[in-house]
Amino acid sequence: MAVEALAAVGHRFRRILETVQDITLFCVSVIRSAFLPPYYKHEILEQVHFALIGSLFIVMFSALVAGQALAIQLARELAKTGAKSELGHFMVISSVRALGPVLTEWWSPRGCQRGSRRSWAR
Repeated sequence: MAVEALAAVGHRFRRILETVQDITLFCVSVIRSAFLPPYYKHEILEQVHFALIGSLFIVMFSALVAGQALAIQLARELAKTGAKSELGHFMVISSVRALGPVLTEWWSPRGCQRGSRRSWAR
């Protein structure tokens, strides 16, 4: 009984090592092929187009819906205080605050980390 249990544990350990080896070999192969020819320029451009330009409609539509929901909620709250004319200012401020971390990350990864830490600390 103990021999069978030990054999089962050994078999399981061997399968785990084989899986780690397969993943490691695959990662090494991917990294090596990324820097060695042949380069698939057309495929790369197609993937960049799909990731950036292809998703632009979805991003713009979500931003439009989120902006409308925010404007409706803000208009209701500002109407209570009589400051409904300030809705545009609040929308600009909220847009800038929402885009700030995204643009910071785009240009400077370290700056984004500092900015997010600072905003969470408040």
